[in-house]
Formats: sequence, C-alpha cells, structure tokens
Amino acid sequence: MRGDKEIVLAAVESSDRALNYASNELRSDREVILASSKTNDISKDIQTDRDIVFASISNDDFSLENVSEELRADREIVLKAIKLREYELKYASKELRADREIVQIAIESDAHALQFASDDIKGDREIAMSVIKSFPGNGYSWSIPFDYGDLKNDREILIEAINKTYGDALACASEELRADREIVLKAVSLSGMALEFASDELKNDREIVLKAVSDDEGFGSLDGMALQFASDELKNDREIVLTAVSQYGNGECDCHALFYASDELRADREIVLEAVKFNMVLKYASDELKNDREIVLTAVREDSFCEFSDQYDWSLGHASDELKNDRDIVLEAVTSKGQVLKYASDELKNDREIVFAAVKSEAEALQYASEELRQDSDLREICNALNY
Repeated sequence: MRGDKEIVLAAVESSDRALNYASNELRSDREVILASSKTNDISKDIQTDRDIVFASISNDDFSLENVSEELRADREIVLKAIKLREYELKYASKELRADREIVQIAIESDAHALQFASDDIKGDREIAMSVIKSFPGNGYSWSIPFDYGDLKNDREILIEAINKTYGDALACASEELRADREIVLKAVSLSGMALEFASDELKNDREIVLKAVSDDEGFGSLDGMALQFASDELKNDREIVLTAVSQYGNGECDCHALFYASDELRADREIVLEAVKFNMVLKYASDELKNDREIVLTAVREDSFCEFSDQYDWSLGHASDELKNDRDIVLEAVTSKGQVLKYASDELKNDREIVFAAVKSEAEALQYASEELRQDSDLREICNALNY
C-alpha cells in the first residue's frame, strides 16, 4: 500500500502526515508532492517549484520567508499570500513591497502591515490617509506614515490622525503644527495629556491648559495630570489648579495633579481640601495643611474608596505626628484600611478599640499593634478566624 500511488495520493490530500509513510519512490514523485503540499508544509528542496509553492500558500505553516527569491518576486504568489496573511508582505521582494496595489490589499486586512512596505509607500499621502481613517483605536498603525515623507507637516492628515487617536497624534506633528492653536486645542480637548507635545507658547495659553486639565465627560479621568506640562505661570493659576485637582482618576489610578501645582497652591487650603476629597494626595500638601484636622480626616476617608492604592500613599502616613495621635482620625482610617495602623502613634497602637477595628478590617494589621495587644487572645482569635 505504501507503494500504491492512487492510495498515497488519496491519503496525502487528507492528512499532513501521510507522506511520511509513503515509499521512498512516491515521496519523490512530483504529483504526490504537489498533492501533499495542499495539507503539508513544503520542504526546502522544492521551494523553487512554482506549482508546489502556489499550492502550498493556503497551508497554515506556509511562509514566503521559506521560498526562493525568484518566487518572492512573483506577483501572483505574493498576492495570494498576503490576501491570506497580510504580514507576508514582509517577505515579498523589494519591488513588490513598493507595489501600491499589493500594499493596499495588505493594509486593508491589517494596517500594521504598512511597516513592511517600501519607504516611498509608507510616506504616500493617499496610503497614509487610508491607514489613519481605518485605525481601529488600538495599536500603532496610524503612526507609521509620519516617519516618512513630509506628513508631519500635513495639516489635513494630522487633524484626521488626532481625531482617530483621541489627541495622541499630536506627538507626531512638526514643530510648526505643534504651535498651531486650533490643532492643539482640538488635541487637548480629546486627551489632556496631549498638552505634552504642544509648543512652549501654547503650554502658557490659559484657554488651552484649562481645556487640557478639564474632565469634560465627567466620568473620571487623569486629564488633570496634564498640569505637569503647563508653564510655571499656569501651575500657579488658581482656577486651573483647582480644576485639575478636582478630578478623581480613572478607576485604577488616582489623579496626582496636586504634585504639579506651585508651592503656593499646595499650601492653599481650598485646593488641598478639594484634592483629597477625590485622591490620595495628602503627601503633596504643605506641612501646615498636613496638620489640618478637617483635611486629614477627609483624606483618610478617601483612602477607603481606592482599591488600587499603594500603602505609601495612605493618607495617615503623611499626616502630622499630632494627627497620627488623633483617636477619631486613626479610628476612621483603620476601619477601612486596617494596615494603616502602621502609621498610628505608639499610644494608639496600644488602644484596644482601634486595634480591634484594624484587625477586623485586615487581620495583617495585628503586626503593627503594641506587643501587649499582639498577645491578646481575643485579637488572635479574630486573626485565626480570618486565616491569619
């Protein structure tokens, strides 16, 4: 049976392993190899055979990388390959990577394939517009054209890219267009962080910076962090800073805009009180305000709402020594974040009610209690119940 050509032909057309069991004579038979190529990867010694290569393109393991230079320059073969797998453009001949029709077919499947085209095609205005307009919202395909030709200075292309990338494309603009007020205002209205790429003059434009640090949607964002890119003059603008610190992050990260405010405004009671209502940012306040009871109490209450907090941001750790010994403040803090007990005064680490509240919140808090309370049987019973 291994030497029966009719049986072997039927077998290799249905199984990618069947050829391995054919006789030596039939494994060298061109008709058998051609039939096998429809289900099996082509071997190196027949990668110059056009018919076999063409028949093999549909195989999952096929790649133009493994065929001869002559066949990589075969337009029909390359066209068939990229229609199935756009990244095959990478292995096409230099001439075909400069072929507009072939490149267009590849990028229609996945615009990232443009990276494998010739430099002239990458900088082609029509191709660039096609790639940008088809940008799905993730990836980097939109940015590829800006490294070629004069597209960094093409106003229409840039505006289209800014709209598709929610402002990110301003990073690819020429110096001239980064100083274009209309373009920058559009970019920062979509993403405040685009302010980073505006000209120095526009970073000192009050309307633009105010737009950048504003959360127009009201769903929570980090646009307030754009304050870091504002001019020093505007970092001392009370309305701008108050707008920036009033945001409440994006659900995973707090908005630390207060850090970028001027020293004067980090000592402004209204601004700091507003900031700590939404974010764990007490550490950036002035020393005087870290001793303000209302501000610190508001801050430790905010800690309970942040699921992604870093223990070094916990507000009690940045309060004054006096307020770390304030029983109401510490009790409020440990009720929701037990391990904040770490920052309480030694006196309150020996307060039975406070330690009980901390341990009930997080059993691990017991390690920060006084030596006396760490040996307390009732506390240890609670910890055991919590598997600590």
